[in-house]
Amino acid sequence: MLHSVFTEFEAYAEVIQNASMDMRLPSLRTPRWEFMHASVGRIHVQYALEGGGNIAEGCTFRDGWAFFQQSAHGTDGLANGRPLATDEVFVIPPGADFCLACKPKHEWASVFIPASDLFQPTDPSRRTDFPLLDELTGGQESALPTRPFTVKPSNGLAHTFKSLVCGFLSSARLEPSILFPSAASLAFREELISTIRRILQSPRSPHCKHFDRWHEQTTSAIQLAATRPANALSLPTLARLIRVPERTLRTAFQRQYGISPVEFLRIDRLHEARRILRTGCPDQTSVTKVAIALGFWDLGRFAIRYRRLFGEKPSVTLRTAVRR
Repeated sequence: MLHSVFTEFEAYAEVIQNASMDMRLPSLRTPRWEFMHASVGRIHVQYALEGGGNIAEGCTFRDGWAFFQQSAHGTDGLANGRPLATDEVFVIPPGADFCLACKPKHEWASVFIPASDLFQPTDPSRRTDFPLLDELTGGQESALPTRPFTVKPSNGLAHTFKSLVCGFLSSARLEPSILFPSAASLAFREELISTIRRILQSPRSPHCKHFDRWHEQTTSAIQLAATRPANALSLPTLARLIRVPERTLRTAFQRQYGISPVEFLRIDRLHEARRILRTGCPDQTSVTKVAIALGFWDLGRFAIRYRRLFGEKPSVTLRTAVRR
């Protein structure tokens, strides 16, 4: 059982499990991230309350399925280019790529479950004896979904999913022995799997047909900007260099990340500045040198934006670097 409260986004990002991914902080309300994680056999459950937004891109591990529910304050998040409402669950098959974005403060719950546990048949000699597997594949196991999808369960199942995760993690904090094999852990496992199977039988939203194209366009723009860190490329310049219309590029970033291309790339450069400052030596570098090298010509505005995003002045980050 892991329960931690972080005051730095980087430390929080390092503890997230069950996927290989990059995380960016796009906005900050409170520099506080609470995280809980526990394992019940091979099933992993996680919950987090984030003091700001988050952009997470990556892929799940190949030995299981991930289920993700998010509750934002006042707005929906985004999951692979589609809005993700509180009463929906984002389902990620083994080894699938995903992009999750939410700008305001929010909380989320997730479960990672091995495919063998999720699709365990009544007769081990015939996998398709299990009705859920038949329903997802039409009786052909090779037809299992390979792309993430969103489902909107009825009867408050999304809330039930979150309540199960949060309730079990809270109980495990108070009584860690519940994590060991017992009647209680078995009962939770069975209830959780039953709930997830019912979620999978809910109406499924189709894969966003534009997502792959948006992902290719945003990736091209991000990689291009990374080769020119000292130049804050304008939207017209970016669009011209990757050979797409400005409106198309703006739409790709907005639908995938919820922010404009210029804002995303500015956030990226602020994260790079923080990385350099956190690992730098005050005797060998300075905030001014780092800002100028990354294309921030207005040092006052750089400091304001840095503090707004990370909750501290860049000079403080540099001074405390040697103590990390």
